[in-house]
Amino acid sequence: MTPSPVTPSPVPTSPVPAPVATTALYADPQAPAPALSPVGVPERPDDRARFVTRVRVAAAVPLVIGLGVHVLFLVAYWIPETSAFPAHDWWLGQLAPLASEALTSAGEPQVEAQWRQPGLGGVLLLLAAVVLFVLNRRPRLLGPGAAVLPAAAGALVALVMAVALVVGGRPSASGLTLVLLALWVGTAGYAGLAGLLVDPEAYRERRWRHGVVLLAAYAVVGPVPTAVGRALFGPDLRDAAAALQGNTVALRLAALTTGTTLLLYLSGLFVGVAVWAGYQCWPPRRDLRTGVRVLVLVAALVLTALVGSAAVGPAERRAAQLLQDSPADAVHFSCGAAQVDRPAGPETPARTLVITGLTCTELTSFEGYRQLVTRELPFSLAPVTARDPEGRRLAGRVVGAQYGPALVLAGSDRVDNGADQLLAVAVADGTEQWRWSCPDRRPLRLRFTGVPGGDAPERGHVGAGRAAVVVTCADRVTRLDPATGARLR
Repeated sequence: MTPSPVTPSPVPTSPVPAPVATTALYADPQAPAPALSPVGVPERPDDRARFVTRVRVAAAVPLVIGLGVHVLFLVAYWIPETSAFPAHDWWLGQLAPLASEALTSAGEPQVEAQWRQPGLGGVLLLLAAVVLFVLNRRPRLLGPGAAVLPAAAGALVALVMAVALVVGGRPSASGLTLVLLALWVGTAGYAGLAGLLVDPEAYRERRWRHGVVLLAAYAVVGPVPTAVGRALFGPDLRDAAAALQGNTVALRLAALTTGTTLLLYLSGLFVGVAVWAGYQCWPPRRDLRTGVRVLVLVAALVLTALVGSAAVGPAERRAAQLLQDSPADAVHFSCGAAQVDRPAGPETPARTLVITGLTCTELTSFEGYRQLVTRELPFSLAPVTARDPEGRRLAGRVVGAQYGPALVLAGSDRVDNGADQLLAVAVADGTEQWRWSCPDRRPLRLRFTGVPGGDAPERGHVGAGRAAVVVTCADRVTRLDPATGARLR
């Protein structure tokens, strides 16, 4: 018997679902499609641009701190006339740890705080700030995130400096430095870490207006280019100016109020123009605009050399004049001045006795243009009306004669300015040697005999005879020793 074939039962099948189209709807049809971005970086282009701007500004803050402090110390050293500004020493003392003497003051400390620190920290911070700024603007030079390296190095230097200031027991004397160090570390760290998330480089074509605002500010703030010009072409004039800063009566600004200052300012200004032109030439390109900018750079350097070389000679001569010559030759003093002879020869500084004060009762001694000592007198030295024994009026607002180391002057405390007193002062320092007046305080008549300077009849000087001050009180004639004031027979 043959078995019949088994027919398999059909397997139930379910219908295949038709594909379903899915559509995403947005509230803003113009919105960009979602994209992945680093954490902390905005997605929208305008927000991202503002973020990049903040990173670039943060990278510039350490450079502004370093350059600002060094420019302040540069001006303070090369233009010592600024020492009269309020809180001058306080600012320098507070910021001293951030400045380098080698870069600003030819290696000389300006304040006491710089004697106790080498200034290396200021150099390292400035160098780290420059590298951070360049790598932030051009991260492709060393690769993305390279700005972290100068930021970390600067932060380490700042930490060491802060610890040294605190441990050294001078946090209050350098409080402003500690604040700026914290700002340096914060902004540099932000710029360095943000450089890992976003590329802050934004190429823009150099235009002539780029950097003009900074160049104009450099030109307007006159002490800065003047300090640069003095540093390059007038160091002797700076030393002479520093010697005059102890003057309280007059001539403290004599090194600044001269035509040479204009030449030094222009030479320093052309240095700034050369730096601006060099900025215009970077990065170098092979086009006509770059060629024009290179010509501007070369012209600025040539003008710097020409104007600077023209300022060197006048600056040296002015410095020698301030240290050696008498101010009575070039400056008009309202009360008068008496230039004394140089007993040690022409190489020694000239000595001048200047009469100052509202009533001409102050006697100030100068060596060159440098003030030595000021003394207050009970009577006026100028103008004085004096006559010789024959009744002829003696010429000049100041009446007197020099006898070696002593200078004899006529004074008056009368309303009519008639000479009624004699005063002898030391040529060296203006100290009083002796004083004499007629017994009844009436006007006296004068003649100076044996004067080393020779005859000058209009001034009552007679070169011949014994050195003496001949005084006539009424009809009585008295001869006085010019050195001691003693009566002579």
